[in-house]
Amino acid sequence: MAEKVYVGKGKTIGQFGNIKLSINVNDFQGNRVINPNEKGWINLILSKMKTPDKHGNEYTIYLDDFVPKQRQQSEDQDMPF
Repeated sequence: MAEKVYVGKGKTIGQFGNIKLSINVNDFQGNRVINPNEKGWINLILSKMKTPDKHGNEYTIYLDDFVPKQRQQSEDQDMPF
């Protein structure tokens, strides 16, 4: 797994559990290499931090770099369905 690429932070606001996200737009404007998948999407993960930072942010946002392995079906394997 590659090093995580952090792109923002967030904190809970109001009394209804809303989370305000702050994302660094420079990460998406060519200052950093971010490759969307073949359908043009970028997956982000919102993760609760152990302790809030000095600005009260309770969450961090980073790029999901998970790439599923391609499954190969063996030609000699009969599928029951």
